[in-house]
Amino acid sequence: MGVMDTKRMQRLYRRVARNRKNCSFDDVASLLAALGFTSTSRGSHYTFQRQVKGAETLRITVPRARPVNSVYIDQLLKLIQRIDSK
Repeated sequence: MGVMDTKRMQRLYRRVARNRKNCSFDDVASLLAALGFTSTSRGSHYTFQRQVKGAETLRITVPRARPVNSVYIDQLLKLIQRIDSK
């Protein structure tokens, strides 16, 4: 996937936030990639990380399940809010 434009990323964010209990892993992965996260996989779990100013690294681990559990979506939304506040 190429670079995602802002409008498309906002639509994807709204879709993920609206469908917390029925969100696909592909939507989560696309949103994180658009926000500059890189991913590594280990078995059925993917770890997404992004270097931010200084030595801080933001990290979230999400299992590749259908649908993604709402606990992981809540963590994702908090992480995005943290990015927006910086």
